[in-house]
Amino acid sequence: MVPRRLGRGVLCVLVTGLLMLGCSLVPGYAETDRMVETVSTAIAYPRQDSALGLARAASGTAATVFRAEDLDAETLEEPRTRLGLRLTAPVHESKFFEVEPVTACYLVEFNFYGATSTDRIRCPANAAELEIPPPPPQARIPDGTDEILAGRPPDQVSARDARTEAASTIPAPASAAALTDSSRTTAPSTSATRGIR
Repeated sequence: MVPRRLGRGVLCVLVTGLLMLGCSLVPGYAETDRMVETVSTAIAYPRQDSALGLARAASGTAATVFRAEDLDAETLEEPRTRLGLRLTAPVHESKFFEVEPVTACYLVEFNFYGATSTDRIRCPANAAELEIPPPPPQARIPDGTDEILAGRPPDQVSARDARTEAASTIPAPASAAALTDSSRTTAPSTSATRGIR
């Protein structure tokens, strides 16, 4: 009886050890949870003004974007964008066996300050990668445009020249005496005005 009980105990210990070993080798969803947290933090800064902006940022990471949605937010704390992300944990190899990669999908919401939630969901059947349009072109003013518009080559303009030229174009203010004399000269006399009927 004692050896049989001892054998059963050893068998339970071995089975438990194998199960623990298997669990430690399988990355499971813990790895994809870590990955989505990393991606969400990385794409939140610099801040984007739309879900498409966040999707463009996420396209350069390990995540695949299958959904991008703008939300109505009245405060900075309320979610204003929602992304659908699909991530795959890499293959985990050991000297005993190879674990297949694990794929998980998440809905991630962002407010003004960053990610507010990362909910793991069942991957939709039609979770195809979203076609993200390129960002609109940004207007850029070439260096030296101000000098070119002023009619002078940029390499011939200095700060002192610019100040001198600007000062020369401003007319000198007229003195109060000059204004008084001018008004006396141009204004018709009262007697002359009365003589004209």
